[in-house]
Amino acid sequence: FVADEGVNNKTVANLAAESWSKHLKREHSMVTHLLQGQLHNTVVCPHCKYRSNTFSPFMFLPLALPISVDSVVFITVVRLYRSSSGVVRLVQTRFAVSVRLRASCKEVRERLIRVAGIPEHSDLWLLAMQEGRFVAVFDDRDVAQ
Repeated sequence: FVADEGVNNKTVANLAAESWSKHLKREHSMVTHLLQGQLHNTVVCPHCKYRSNTFSPFMFLPLALPISVDSVVFITVVRLYRSSSGVVRLVQTRFAVSVRLRASCKEVRERLIRVAGIPEHSDLWLLAMQEGRFVAVFDDRDVAQ
């Protein structure tokens, strides 16, 4: 940490170069050269307008990562096709649907209709399966899991 509070006639770039040079005299290595940087911080007094510049070397710079507000739900759509001769055929297609966290099953259903190209007024049920068996039927008001 190097504080340069009393210097008013130097430019910030000159102060930064001088501070970095002082740091390299103490910490000169390949790691410093490749992985370190310098953070410039300026504080201005709201009353007297005095400006303080500080320069701090850093190895890691913490960054705020956005928190995802969406969840991906994997859904297998089973479509029933009946031929003109009466033969029934089941076709399974798996979809990944992105919905907000804690979305209702109604929201999941609406998103699935758009993603899978299912006609809006189709008879569409949301069911949970486990080991090849249906274990739950979801209502539109239920929260998607």
